[in-house]
Amino acid sequence: MGLTDNLLFNALLLEGDFNTSAVCGGFYCFPAVGQTAIHVEDALKPYLGQRVRFAAHHLPAKLPAPPTGNEKSERLFSVSAEGVLRNRLKPKTEPHSIALDSLLLFDWYLELFDGSTQPLDLIQLNRHHGRLACVSVVDAEKMRDIVTAAGLDVLGVQAQELSGFAQRFKKVVKDGKVE
Repeated sequence: MGLTDNLLFNALLLEGDFNTSAVCGGFYCFPAVGQTAIHVEDALKPYLGQRVRFAAHHLPAKLPAPPTGNEKSERLFSVSAEGVLRNRLKPKTEPHSIALDSLLLFDWYLELFDGSTQPLDLIQLNRHHGRLACVSVVDAEKMRDIVTAAGLDVLGVQAQELSGFAQRFKKVVKDGKVE
């Protein structure tokens, strides 16, 4: 095992505007203008069956949400839990249904330690700017170990750099000139 092997881990972080797309067929995260849209369910598939830490939330709606019966646009959506990531095929909807959640093929949920389940209700991200994060517990521990191993020396250097920047900024504000 090489030195860099401990620095490798997999984590999913989607941040952007979440939206269903009948044209593309699915539920997507649109990170920024000019960036490729990410199919949310495809991005989650590598974590299926793994014990993960999952979190998702959104900001208030930017666009008015059409009435689907599933959305609670007046509330902020937030879910955070740890468990085994699972999905089940959603039941078929009426052929002429225009329900937005019909573009999600699966119901995603976490199987918790006590055997209960936590629905992830991803459709709540629809038409919102939000974040979705998923990391296996093993990789989360690797990340924690990396930060711990870095110790205070790394944090101390960063603090010194920030302190120096703050002092230079104060001087610029006071003198009105950049040096």
